Amino acid sequence: MVQTQPAAERHTEYHRQWADIQVILAGEERIQAGMAPAMRPEDHELKPDLYICQPAPESVSILLRPGDFAVFYPGEPHQALCAVSTPAPVRKAVFKIPAEMLEAR
Repeated sequence: MVQTQPAAERHTEYHRQWADIQVILAGEERIQAGMAPAMRPEDHELKPDLYICQPAPESVSILLRPGDFAVFYPGEPHQALCAVSTPAPVRKAVFKIPAEMLEAR
């Protein structure tokens, strides 16, 4: 399990080479999802294919509970593990899909 945090303490991230499928197994979390791609050359790559960026100027708030999932394509900013009301434990699985598998052939 991991712990959710207030949104102000969470970073916004995106990936260039992978899509994320985030599935909630226990607990709940709120994810802020940007409405437009976030990729900029000056963004910091914290770990391989994990880019930290500014929060999206336009975003939607997604409330996820057990059995819910969200999909984030390469370049889509998302701020995960935000607390719904107060910080709480959440168990989730994150699946990584290579970007080339998403291309139409």
